[in-house]
Amino acid sequence: MCGRDKTFFAFESTLLKGLDSLSDREVTHLMYAYGVRKVGNPELHKAFVKRLDAMASNLDYPSLFNAIYYLLFTESANKSLWQKLVNATISNQDILPIIYYRPFKAAKFYLEGRFQGKEVLADMTDYQDKLWHAERYFNVHKLEEYIEQDQAYYNFKSFLNARCFVYPISFMAIHNLFVLHFVFNDQKIAINFHLEKFTPSESPEKATEMHKLPQKVLKHEGWEIYDLPEKEFKSWTFDQRINNVQGWLREAKERQVKKGIIEAKPKQYV
Repeated sequence: MCGRDKTFFAFESTLLKGLDSLSDREVTHLMYAYGVRKVGNPELHKAFVKRLDAMASNLDYPSLFNAIYYLLFTESANKSLWQKLVNATISNQDILPIIYYRPFKAAKFYLEGRFQGKEVLADMTDYQDKLWHAERYFNVHKLEEYIEQDQAYYNFKSFLNARCFVYPISFMAIHNLFVLHFVFNDQKIAINFHLEKFTPSESPEKATEMHKLPQKVLKHEGWEIYDLPEKEFKSWTFDQRINNVQGWLREAKERQVKKGIIEAKPKQYV
């Protein structure tokens, strides 16, 4: 990502004054930029939502791409606004290009988890039909496979095996949408290890909202996902690394027991 957080904060007052003069697509670009960094004061985000509500029905696919990501990053529960974006997607006569596909698919799973029963959004079957062409050619491993070969991942996997005595599945795809790095599939527990070179240079110890997106979406299916930046992991002492990772795994298992995903006492086989 380009720019520093303080630049975005400094730009806020100017942005608020000129927001109405910007095109719909320009506004969605700004929404994405502020959303993925998790920066901006409440006043700015309130203005973003107000503008999005007014323009939602007129957005094209590139603008919907930005707007949907923004609502996913902020974990929006604004049902009427989501409905407008769903309707805008359905009413677009063009086939959804695969280059813009990922947030539309993530939104499908997010909305199915967020709005259930009487709260379910209208026309979700039609929305899913709009994804059909892109889904035929979409392969999440094609987007992620180049990073799987990095030595830092092998080193962290060795740490989990040799020091924490746990043996996760490496780089497992969920819904052909997210690749989780180290996965305990039966328990719905995963650790995503975010390499320093893929985190912002200004704050490499922080995971971005894009890094956290699998956790935001999949928690509605019961998943517990630990977003661990490599920089933060490196800042710990050797004992802290073991204690922190084992401690999180222990707490995650306790939460899964409460959810009924795993049993409090493992089955005994004679």
